[in-house]
Amino acid sequence: MMGALAWGGGIFLAAAGAWLGWRWGQRNRRRKRARARFHAAAFPRAWAAVLRRRMPVYPRLPEEIRQRLEAQVKVFLAEKTFTACGGLPKVDDAMAVTIAGHACLLLAGREGADCFPTVQSVLVYPGVFSSEMRTYDHTIGWEVVGTVAREGEASPAGSVVLAWCAVLQTNALAGNGHNVVLHEFAHHVRPGGGNLPAVLAEGLRALRTNENEAVIDRYGAQNAEEFWAVSVEAFFEMPRRLREAHPELYRALEEFFALDPAAWERV
Repeated sequence: MMGALAWGGGIFLAAAGAWLGWRWGQRNRRRKRARARFHAAAFPRAWAAVLRRRMPVYPRLPEEIRQRLEAQVKVFLAEKTFTACGGLPKVDDAMAVTIAGHACLLLAGREGADCFPTVQSVLVYPGVFSSEMRTYDHTIGWEVVGTVAREGEASPAGSVVLAWCAVLQTNALAGNGHNVVLHEFAHHVRPGGGNLPAVLAEGLRALRTNENEAVIDRYGAQNAEEFWAVSVEAFFEMPRRLREAHPELYRALEEFFALDPAAWERV
């Protein structure tokens, strides 16, 4: 009887596994068909108007790059969830398109790039928000838990948190080197390939010793991850200044992103 039950259970588990596999395959096929429809559909005029208003570099992009950006924006808005937090009434279409446009600039140079597979959700606060910070105090041997005010945060668990007030100050090629959307989504892009890792490591060492650095935000001196994020900001926000001050870093980023933002910058 035990053998019969075990055998019967094996049949049930095999059948259940086959059914789940079929369901997963069906969902995956539906997702691929949906993505194909999004790619084929025209980019909505209302979305383009939002990007022209809140992303000044958008109309200056080369045609091929702009089309890739638009394709990624469509996928981003289809796949990611947006949640209003901290008393924000809602994340409307214009807000979502603004965030998606700036984030997808990181992907626009590479045809067929996955649309931030490690990001599932975007949480938006109206203003700066408090985030828990954990540090280890070696003098007392305890973990210290505190809070810090932030404009943005990238979670390895699959979310990006943004303060809308900071996003509104974010305009690609604004010239101030700060772009909270680019910064946080850069944390979800792996800085590998070519000589980029070595160039980043050398740049971090230089930033920690150079008190007169005027292009790369000193916030990046904290660690390799933050140096990567502020380098990405500088690359897209003030590319000509970065190219002049740090030509090797600029070339490595240009190769990695397959983009040359200095060519889009107004003289």
